[in-house]
Amino acid sequence: MKNADELEVVWTWRSEDARGDRTQIQCNPLVIDGVIYATTPSLNVVALNGATGEELWRYESHEPTGVNRGLA
Repeated sequence: MKNADELEVVWTWRSEDARGDRTQIQCNPLVIDGVIYATTPSLNVVALNGATGEELWRYESHEPTGVNRGLA
């Protein structure tokens, strides 16, 4: 890639629900029509505006102790 050195971060989003026993996610989000659908460390699901990082909505899981396998 000839222009890789020109890339820059345009936004950052933090879930704000990291837990001591589960602080990482090893799965890929879904991106559909510019909306990013992702899971958080506490097994919540969020939709983010892909252009701005704005959180559009969040589903709060009632069982935050399960295993995070992402979305499908």
